[in-house]
Formats: sequence, C-alpha cells, structure tokens
Amino acid sequence: MAALGIGLSWIVGREFAEGTVTGLFALPVRRWQIALAKLLVYLGWVFAVSVALSGTLLLLGLALGYGAPGPEAWRSLARHVPLTVLVGLTATPAAWAVTLGRGLLPGIATTIGLLVVAQVSAFIGAGAWFPLVIPALWAIGPESVTIAQLALVPTVPLAFGALTLLAWHRLQLDR
Repeated sequence: MAALGIGLSWIVGREFAEGTVTGLFALPVRRWQIALAKLLVYLGWVFAVSVALSGTLLLLGLALGYGAPGPEAWRSLARHVPLTVLVGLTATPAAWAVTLGRGLLPGIATTIGLLVVAQVSAFIGAGAWFPLVIPALWAIGPESVTIAQLALVPTVPLAFGALTLLAWHRLQLDR
C-alpha cells in the first residue's frame, strides 16, 4: 500500500508540488474532470502493476529453479492481481489528502496513517469488517473473508474518489 499511495500522491499532487497548478485553471477542461482522469490513470497503473507483479513472481520462481507451479500456486498467483488492485483501491484517501493539503506530503502521511490504522485494526481483531484490512486478510486466508466483506473494499475508493472530485470541483487558487 505504501508504494501505491505514494504513486497516487504524485499522480494527483504533482502540479501542487511543482507549483504549476495554476496552469490547470487555464485549461478548457473542468478541474473535476482532470481529477477523474488522474484517478483513472492511477487505476490503470495499479492494474498494470498487479499484472506485472504476478508475472514477475512467476518468472522469478522459474528462474530460481522451483519448477512449474502446481494448481495451488496458480491459484495464489491468480489471486495476486485482484489483491494488488484491492490494496491500491484502499490507498485512494491519499488523493483527497493531497488535494486538501496542496502537496505530496499530506498524501504520503495519509498513506502511512492508513497502514497504521489497518495494522492496529487487524491486531485488535476488528479487521474482518474494516475495508483497509480486508485485502490483507484475504491474502493470508481466502476462506477467512466472505464476499460481503470483500464488497466493502470498493466503498473506500468510491467515497474518497467522490470527495477528491468534489474538492477539485471547488478548487481555488487561495494558497
């Protein structure tokens, strides 16, 4: 989640960090559409990373001489793609933080905060219904997470994606 959250922070907050955000106000495209495009690019990037990760794991296993994967290993490799996408979706609050904080560091700090909250929630046993923890629990034991619990994960990007779009819609050059 850390790498994905930092990547999202850069995608959404690059113009804030470089001081070029004023140029976005001169474009004939609405600011919320720019934010939506950034979030869609992030989603595509997360999907590409997830496929590349699974492929790299397969090639690395073959290169190290572990041989062809068995049926259980194929199931685990196939689970890496949606798992990485789910983890990437839970990093979406970083986009909202970047927008509100007008820089990269609020997004990075939010990502670290999300990791801490997820770890504490898992430790105290509240993780099964906490969207930030559900992908990790699914990675550890797919049978320990229900479809209803997995369905909670998209609530994070939907809520924080909407908040990000709203923040970009109302974005002003006040700072």
